Amino acid sequence: MEQIEELIKKAKDDSVNVSSLLRDIKMLLSELNQPLPEWVASELEGYGKAKVPKYRQIKGQMKAWNPFYGWVPVIHKSSEIENKVCTRGSGQSIRELEELLADKSSSSYEMPYPASFADQIIEGGTRTKVSLFISRTSLTHILETVRNKILDLLLELKKSDGAVERTTGEVQKAVGGMRLPGGIALGPLMFSKDGKTASTIMGPAIIPFDYGITNSLNNLNRTDLPHDEFQSAFNSQVEDLIAETLIYFQNRLKPVVKGNSGQFNSIDRCIKEYEKCEIDVKNLCDAEFLLKVDQVRGRKHHSDRRYDADYSIGEVSYDSVEKLRELNRKVHTIIHALNDSLAVTHKDYDVKVTQTANSVSIEFTATSHAFDLTRGGKTVPKKEKDSGDEGLAGKS
Repeated sequence: MEQIEELIKKAKDDSVNVSSLLRDIKMLLSELNQPLPEWVASELEGYGKAKVPKYRQIKGQMKAWNPFYGWVPVIHKSSEIENKVCTRGSGQSIRELEELLADKSSSSYEMPYPASFADQIIEGGTRTKVSLFISRTSLTHILETVRNKILDLLLELKKSDGAVERTTGEVQKAVGGMRLPGGIALGPLMFSKDGKTASTIMGPAIIPFDYGITNSLNNLNRTDLPHDEFQSAFNSQVEDLIAETLIYFQNRLKPVVKGNSGQFNSIDRCIKEYEKCEIDVKNLCDAEFLLKVDQVRGRKHHSDRRYDADYSIGEVSYDSVEKLRELNRKVHTIIHALNDSLAVTHKDYDVKVTQTANSVSIEFTATSHAFDLTRGGKTVPKKEKDSGDEGLAGKS
C-alpha cells in the first residue's frame, strides 16, 4: 500500500515532526476503518489524569529556591527516597514537547512541585518552591520512543497490508467475518428467494455471528466520542450485540431440532427453547452476563431511561469506547464457548479447508440436517446417504 510506504519513509526522517506523523496515523487508520490505539490519541492530546507509560517517566535533579543563592540542589536522606521523588511522569502532548525543544538554547527544563509537597521535603525550613530539573535528552528520548512506536505500527500494517482488500487499485474497507487461512474474511452465507430478503443462513451459525461482531467493532473506529454521541453508540452497541446473539441462538438450534423452533426475542426465551432440547445453556457459558446485557437493552430501548448516563452492565461500567470494545469481545468469547460445547454434543457441520498456492477452499457439510430449497430454504432432517440426498455443502 503506497500510503503506508510513504508514511514509513516519513517516520524514518528525523526532520518530520512526530506530532505530524501521529496525525497522519490517525487519518490512515480512519480510512482503513480501524480503531485508533489509545497511545496514539494520548500522545496527540496529552495524558491528562491517565497513567503515563514507562518511557514518559523522567528522572531529574530536585532543587529548591534560595532567595540569596538562587536554585540549590536538595540533599535527600537516601538514594531510595531520591529515586522515588526525583522521577516524575510527563503527560504533555507530543506537540507541547516539540515546542519546548524548539528553543535550542535551553539545556534543562523545570517541572514545579505542588506547594504541599515542597513543605514535606524542606523540613523545618522556610517555605519555598521546589522543582525538578530535567535534561533536554529526557524529552528527546520521549519523542524518539514514540517515533519508533509509530514505525512499528506502520510495519505491522504493511505486513497485514492494512487489513483491507484492494480492487482495481482502490482501497476497500475491511469487512468482518470468520478469519481463515490466507487472511480471508468470510461473511454470512445467505439464500434468498427474491434477491431482497434472506430466507436462511447456509452454513454454521457462528460465521454470521462473527461477521456481526467484527462489523460492530469496526464501527467503534474512534478513540473518544462526545457525550451525546457516546450515548447513541452505547445504545446501538447493546442492541446490535443482542440482535446478533439472538440470531445465533435461533440458527444454532435448527440443526439440533432439524427444523425451526420457538421464539427468540430475548435471551431468556433462548435459554428456555434450548431447555426443551435438554441443553442447559447456563452450564455451557456465562449466560447470566448475556441476560444482563439483554436487561440493559430493554432499559435503554423500551423505557424513559434511554438517555440515562448509566453504562453499567453487572458490576462494570462500559463508559468509554475501549470498554465498548471489551463488551463486544466478552460477548464474542461467551458465544464461542457455547458453540465449542455444542460442537461436541450436537455437531452441526463438518468443515474442510483446502489451501493451494493460489486459492483457499472452505467446504461446510451439514452432519444432521439439510435445506429444502423448494420451501424457502427450510431446515429439514438429513436423509440417509443411500437415498442419494446429501446435505448442502457451502463453498467459498
